[in-house]
Amino acid sequence: MRKRKMGWLLGIVFMGMALGITGCREGSREQAPQAEGEPEGTEQMQDQQQEEGQEESQPSEQTDGEESDSKEQKEQEQAQPDAAVISGRLFSITMPKELDGLYDAETDEYGDISIYEKTSREEFGGFVFGIFAYEDPAEYAQLPSGHKLGELTDAEGKTYDLVVEYPTDVQFDPEGDAHEKYSSIMDAAQQATESIIAVDGVYRAGAGMQGEDLYGEVLQKYVTAVREEWGPDKLEQENMSYMYAMRYSGEQEKDPLDVIGYYYCDLTGDGVDELFIGELSEYEEYKGII
Repeated sequence: MRKRKMGWLLGIVFMGMALGITGCREGSREQAPQAEGEPEGTEQMQDQQQEEGQEESQPSEQTDGEESDSKEQKEQEQAQPDAAVISGRLFSITMPKELDGLYDAETDEYGDISIYEKTSREEFGGFVFGIFAYEDPAEYAQLPSGHKLGELTDAEGKTYDLVVEYPTDVQFDPEGDAHEKYSSIMDAAQQATESIIAVDGVYRAGAGMQGEDLYGEVLQKYVTAVREEWGPDKLEQENMSYMYAMRYSGEQEKDPLDVIGYYYCDLTGDGVDELFIGELSEYEEYKGII
């Protein structure tokens, strides 16, 4: 599977005063809670303002105990004697030994690793899964079956998003005997994604996927807008809802930051949280819902 460059997907969802700022997703996995009381993950903007003043992000550093590529791969093989190690330019994965001879493994100059079912490859494609390295999230923003796994930083300090991708159509003869072979390889995909080791750098599984790691600057921008009382025109220029100006225009009984909340949710199912910002309901039966 070749490298694909796609347009950046940035959706802004309005539901009354609710604004959803999306990451790169495809498919629904979970929805924002609709239960009574403030939902888990929902915070007031006031709390974000306090947190921003107390915390500063620290860059990840390699530890003294990090091993060389050859030693890491030897340890990987020793730890899993029944697994075959497949190495690309940026990372390696393991596949069960019992699958030897059933699949082809392909690497490319980008550092990607693709796995194919052998007998189906020529006529039907045979693609089972691939793990791809992207420097820019815009490259995989609209992939229909991509799921981010984590982030890898190479020896030169360049950071890549590692994304697992699956086929969106049938890649084997459904009337032949390839289905069982194909399925057995597909079953090994989870093991492969969990076995990733950086060839010459650091891989961090799950990095860059949680809302807390992604949207600090966005939330601080809303805090600044409220505190400085940006007007409707300024808000729209900054791609923010002009309706927030209603919260600090005229006399207000409550601090605007006490009634504006936010919520993290992987709405599109690609492993990366989306951010929703909006007014917290003051109706008792819907209290805490954005």
